[in-house]
Amino acid sequence: VAKGLELDVYALGLSNVKTEGLPSADDPTVSLTRGGATEVTLGARVKQKVGALDYRLEAGIQVGTRPITGTTGGSQDVFAYQADGEIGFTLGSRLRLALNGVVASGDDPNTQDAEGWFELFPTGHKFLGLMDIIGPRTNVASGVFKGTAHLTDSLLFLLDAHVFTRLEDGGLGQTGTDKFAGYEVNTQLMQKIGAPGRLRGLYGIFIPNAGYYASGDPAHYVEIEAGIVF
Repeated sequence: VAKGLELDVYALGLSNVKTEGLPSADDPTVSLTRGGATEVTLGARVKQKVGALDYRLEAGIQVGTRPITGTTGGSQDVFAYQADGEIGFTLGSRLRLALNGVVASGDDPNTQDAEGWFELFPTGHKFLGLMDIIGPRTNVASGVFKGTAHLTDSLLFLLDAHVFTRLEDGGLGQTGTDKFAGYEVNTQLMQKIGAPGRLRGLYGIFIPNAGYYASGDPAHYVEIEAGIVF
């Protein structure tokens, strides 16, 4: 559109052919039918950098029908949505700070329609914390603070601090009545070793809300990776 401005507009169609004779996961002797259905994902994404400021915004809706797998099959009408936005500031040549927000609709159990966002190409790991506790990018809203600092020419520090809540009941791991799920903080150090070598260390902590999960005890995660880039 203009120098430094990227714009993507897309329409993605997904059709499911009616399938009969699927074995039930609970009882393989029971035969199920998956109904035929077609849904379309319509979306747009814009990204731009203006001086020290950069921003990105993507939003989409899903309409059509979604298959039901059961003894009779059938389909549900679909209306779901998602949005993901980020605004960042670069300070000098070594520091970037950013705020990010993500929302993906959840399915209301009191209606006949399918309202939960279907992420199509699973990338929850990218949007919802590196510990993968929240699960798929559906029925969730989050806010994220991001920091990226070049400590030296070869050493990079990254910080992501998340807060998560559910829009509807029924999120992954829910045992209580609260919709607030908890917090997650990821810290990473990335060290270049010569031209091809890379060393990365990750520490993550997830602090759950005891009113949502069965336990309020923090979960810890450590990861170390070494590699060579050809």
